[in-house]
Amino acid sequence: GYSNTKRLFEFIFIILVSFFLLPWALYNVVGSLSLNSVIPSIVGTLCGILFADFMSGLVHWAADTWGTLEVPFFGPTYIRSFREHHVSPTAMCEHDVIETNGDNFMLVILPLFLMARRNMLENSSDGVSPAWSDVFIALFWIAASIGVALTNQIHKWSHTSRLPSYVSWLQKLNIVLPKENHTLHHRPAFDGYYCITTGWLNPFLELIGFWKTTEKLINKITGLIPREDDWKWTGLVNANPTAVDKYLASKNK
Repeated sequence: GYSNTKRLFEFIFIILVSFFLLPWALYNVVGSLSLNSVIPSIVGTLCGILFADFMSGLVHWAADTWGTLEVPFFGPTYIRSFREHHVSPTAMCEHDVIETNGDNFMLVILPLFLMARRNMLENSSDGVSPAWSDVFIALFWIAASIGVALTNQIHKWSHTSRLPSYVSWLQKLNIVLPKENHTLHHRPAFDGYYCITTGWLNPFLELIGFWKTTEKLINKITGLIPREDDWKWTGLVNANPTAVDKYLASKNK
């Protein structure tokens, strides 16, 4: 269950990242930049965002596609949350900002700490401007960390009916995952459009058949069947429209 101890740690992670590590990393990195840093800054930031988007898709695909609730530790916690989401997509909208974001903020503590401590002039040729490689690496990890930290919040927004105007604006500009993009994932058999940070990579990955090709390869090597367990959940919904209500009622007992 969701204990008070877990909630306390999630609160600490959010405070630590938001008010200490991220400002510290930005101060250290941005304060060292010069006009010569513009190109590697832009490229590093874009690559970091794409990396966060891809990782959100990879994790989402893995949890949707493989394993069962019986897998030790990961099954009843990690995998279960993804299975439940297909049964009741808007249930996550009931979670507050701490429960929604705590785990993801924990994941970015280390990279942000390393960027905050990074010596940006270590490889400088003139002792004034940082090397392009250092700028790229620093902005890559800062952008990726911000993307990873906010992924669950962005995902939640894609299922929220009434949004603040600034969030709707970000969605319309495709800066964060648009509702229309994520809706394509929630069509049975829930087998595509897995990226949930910006969704930028979804059309491309679908075009090249990335997920399906990877599934076929894993199936050939291991014999595992993609989404075999997930259909035990979503199949109930297709067969009985009241399955969601019954499921939620049993969960609240």
